[in-house]
Amino acid sequence: MDFSLTPEQQEIQNLARDLTRAEIAPVQLKMDADHEFPYELWRKWSDLGMAGILIPEKYGGSGIDPLTYILALEADLYSGPRRSRHREQYLRPHLAGACAGERDVSQVRQR
Repeated sequence: MDFSLTPEQQEIQNLARDLTRAEIAPVQLKMDADHEFPYELWRKWSDLGMAGILIPEKYGGSGIDPLTYILALEADLYSGPRRSRHREQYLRPHLAGACAGERDVSQVRQR
């Protein structure tokens, strides 16, 4: 059984990593501090087909498989400056049993 990534998966992973390193990482901490969402960066992410990666092509999405979606998210998550700061702030307490955590990539629920 071959578990190698396909050329398409490698390309998407590289596109996500490159965009994050070149354009998102340099402003990521400022975005967090200012509580800003830079829609121009979301547009670039969307233009690469990442926003609709799991949506079928007939609806305007990329129609790509879930594994490729995870590769894109992983490339984005592990390429920015948040990584080391969040590791100390969230991961260590989580592993010590001091808090529970999750990653929700859906819409925020209103309460």
